[in-house]
Amino acid sequence: MKNKLYIDCQFFQTEAWDRGMGRYTLSLLGSIYANNTFFECTLIFSTNLSHNEAAIGALSRICPDARITNLNLLSTDKSKINKATIHNKKLLDEFIEKDNDNNVTGSLIYIIPCLFQEPTVSVFPEGVTKSLVYYDAIPLLYYERYKNAIAYDAYLDRYRTLFDADIIFTISQTIADDLLIYLGVASSGTKKVINIDGACNTEMFTNLKKPSISIEGEYILLPSSSDIRKNNHIAVKAFEQLRNLSQENYTLVITSTFNKEQRDQLMNSVTNIIFTGNIAEEELAWLYVNAKAVLFTSEYEGLGLPILEAVKAGNKIACSNIPVFREISEDAFYYFDPLDVQDVTLALYDAVQGKDWVSKQKIYSAIEEKYQWDRSAKLVLNELRKVIKQNKKVEIKDEKLKIAILSPTPDGYSAIGKVVQELHAAISQQFDVDYYLESGKTKESEHISVRPNYLQAVANCYPVEMFNAGVYRNYDIVLYHIGNSEYHFNIIINALHLPGLAIFHDTVLEEAFGEMVRLGYMSSDRFNAENILDNLSGLDNPTSKYITSVATGQLGILTHSEYAAKALKTATKNTVDVIHSELPVVLPERNVLNQERKKVHIGLAGILTGNKGLDTIKALALDKTVAADVVIHVFGFNFIEPTIIDELAAYKNVHLMTNLSDLEYQTQISNLDILVNYRTNYRGETSLTVLEAMRYGCTVIVNGDLGWFGELPDQAVLKVADKSDIINAVRRLVLSRDMRQKIGTAAREYVKKTHSPITYLDSIHNAISNKKQTLQSIKADTIKNSRSLNEVLSVLRGKGVKKNVK
Repeated sequence: MKNKLYIDCQFFQTEAWDRGMGRYTLSLLGSIYANNTFFECTLIFSTNLSHNEAAIGALSRICPDARITNLNLLSTDKSKINKATIHNKKLLDEFIEKDNDNNVTGSLIYIIPCLFQEPTVSVFPEGVTKSLVYYDAIPLLYYERYKNAIAYDAYLDRYRTLFDADIIFTISQTIADDLLIYLGVASSGTKKVINIDGACNTEMFTNLKKPSISIEGEYILLPSSSDIRKNNHIAVKAFEQLRNLSQENYTLVITSTFNKEQRDQLMNSVTNIIFTGNIAEEELAWLYVNAKAVLFTSEYEGLGLPILEAVKAGNKIACSNIPVFREISEDAFYYFDPLDVQDVTLALYDAVQGKDWVSKQKIYSAIEEKYQWDRSAKLVLNELRKVIKQNKKVEIKDEKLKIAILSPTPDGYSAIGKVVQELHAAISQQFDVDYYLESGKTKESEHISVRPNYLQAVANCYPVEMFNAGVYRNYDIVLYHIGNSEYHFNIIINALHLPGLAIFHDTVLEEAFGEMVRLGYMSSDRFNAENILDNLSGLDNPTSKYITSVATGQLGILTHSEYAAKALKTATKNTVDVIHSELPVVLPERNVLNQERKKVHIGLAGILTGNKGLDTIKALALDKTVAADVVIHVFGFNFIEPTIIDELAAYKNVHLMTNLSDLEYQTQISNLDILVNYRTNYRGETSLTVLEAMRYGCTVIVNGDLGWFGELPDQAVLKVADKSDIINAVRRLVLSRDMRQKIGTAAREYVKKTHSPITYLDSIHNAISNKKQTLQSIKADTIKNSRSLNEVLSVLRGKGVKKNVK
C-alpha cells in the first residue's frame, strides 16, 4: 500500500514565489515534509512556465526526497482559462491513473497551495482527495477596487476549483469565517474547512544584518506593499502628525517595492521617508528588532505575517483594529481605526511612548507558542491522516435530483439573490442545480452590479428569459424565489403557468404586479382580477395580497415565518402544502460580542427608506440623556430623499455610509451594540439585516406586534410595542452592558439553533422528494398545454388565445 501526496508547485514558477504567500507556502510545506512519515511526495510543475532555479532550489532543500514531475499544464498567459482548465484536468487525470495502476489500496491526496496566482491554472484530478490552502478573499471582498485591476473573470473562474475541494485549509479563523459568510462554505456541511493558522520565519532572526541604507536616529518601521488596502497614505499622514505631537525627528522606513509615482505621492507632504525596496530576510529582521515601533495600517489581511514577525522581534506594534489581528491577540497591540488618521496617530504615539508596554509584552510568548509552523503542519497532517484511516476512495455518488432555481441575480440590489448565491455551496451537495437569473433590468434601466457574481463561475447560470415550458421538462422540479420587486417579473410569470416549489419572501406582490402592468406585461383588468381572487380566498389583511394566483398554482410553498405560512394557507385554502422553514444564516466562529469601549454603537441598516425609523435616529442624535454616550451609524443602500440625508449627516454623532460593499456592510453591522429595526409598514418579509446583526451578538430593537418580528424569541431581541418606546429602550441598553450581552448571547444561540442552512436545505429536499412523483404525473399534461412565454403574456395582457392555458 502506498499513500501518495501530490503537491501542485506551479506557484513557484511565478514571480510571486518569494513574497508573503510564497514564504508562507515554503514554510508550511517544509514543516509538512519534516513531520511526514506516511506519504510519498510528488511535486508537480508545468513545462509551460519558467524554470525558477531559486524556487526549485528552495523546494529541494525542504523536500529533499520528493519526486519531481513536469507536465504540459497550460497557463492563462497562453490560453483562455476555460481551455486551460479542461486541458489540465484531462492531463492530470491521465497522470494520476497511470501513476497508480498497481496502487489499489493506498490513499491519494492532491493539494493546491496557491489557487489564485496568475498565470497558473491549478485544478484537481479525479480519484484523489482534493485539498487546498485558502489565503484570503481580498479581490472578492474589495470587488470595486479589483474588478478592473486584475483579470477578474479568471479570478472568479478559479472558485469552481475551490467549491470542488474536499478539504479547505485556511490561514486564520477570520478567513474560515469569510468562507462561511461570503461563500457559504460551511464547516458543518460536506465541505471541510480547517483553520491551520501560520507563523513567521523564525530563522530570519538568527543572524541579523544591518541594511546598507542610511538611517539616522530613531525610525518607525512600516512593513507594507503598494496594494491600496495597505492604507499607506493614512500611515504617512499619521507619521507626520506623530512627529509634530512627539517633537521627535523620527524616520519612516517602508519596505517592499514601490514605483516612482507611488513614492512621490507618499512623499508629497513628508520628506523623512526611506523606501528599502525588497531586502534580504536577515536585513528585514534587523529593521524589526531596532525600530522604535512597528506600524501596520492594512484594512484587511488573511493573517498578517508582519505582525507575527514584529512579535518575534519583541517590538511594539501599532496596528489596525481588524478581526484577524484581534484573533492573534485582543490586548497585545496598540489598536486603531485604519481609516482615521487621528486614531492612528494616537495609537502610534502610545506605542513609541511604551504605554502599558510591560503588560503587553508579556502576552507575546503565548502568541509565539500558538503560531508555529510545526503546529500548522500537524493540523494539516492530522486531517490527511483521517483520510488514510478512513481509507477514503472516490465513489460514484447517487444520481442527484436535477432542479432549476429561478432567482434574482446575485450581483443586484436584491438580498434574495445574495442568499441564493451563498447557499450554492450547500445546495449543490444535494442537487444538480441550474440557475435562471433575473437582472431587474427593464427597457428604462440598466442592471447595476453591487457585488461579484461568482455563482456564474461555479454553476450553470442562464438569463431567466431562457426559461420556458420546453426547458421546464428537463428538471425534476423548479424552485421559484418570489418577491415584490422588479427582480421577479419573469419569475412570477413562469410560476403562473409552470408549477414548482415557490419560496415566498413577501406576502404582498402589489408592486411587482403593478410594475408588470406599467411595463405592459399584464393588463389592468388582470391586475384587478388578482385583488378579487384575494378576496375570494379570504385574504383581507393589507399585509397579504396579490399572492393567490401564484400560490394556488404550485406543487408546494416554502415560507420563512408563521405569519407568511398562515397567509399562504389562506390564499390556497390549504390545497397546497405550505412549509415553514427559517431563512438560513450562517454563524461565524469568532464572537465579536459587545466590545468594551467608551461609547455604545447604535445602527440603522439595510435598504434605507422612510419607514425604517430614520425619525428615531434623529431623536436619538438629539436626546440629551444618550447623545453623548453613543455613536449612531446609518448605512445601507440609499433610497432616502437627499434632504433627509443632508440632515442626518449634519449631526456630529451620526456616521452615514451608503451603497456599501458586502465587506463594508458586514464590518459595520458586526461593530454594532444595538440595531434599531422598527418597522411601521409590513409586507410579510423576514429581515436578513436583523438576523445578520443577531448572529454577531447585537441587540436588536423590533416592533413586537408585527408579523415575523413578533415571532422572534423575547429573550433574543428587545421588543417594543410603540415607536415612542424606542428611546427608553435605547436608554436602558446604553446603561446596561450586561443586558446587551445577555440578549446578544441569546440572539447568537437562536440563530445557530433555528437558522441553520443545513436544516433549511433539508426542508427543501423533503418538499421536493415528496412532490417528485406528483410533478412527473402532471408534467406531460402541463407541458402539452402550456403556451410559449409570448402566449402567456398575451393572456396576462387580456388578449386571450384559442386554447385554455393550464
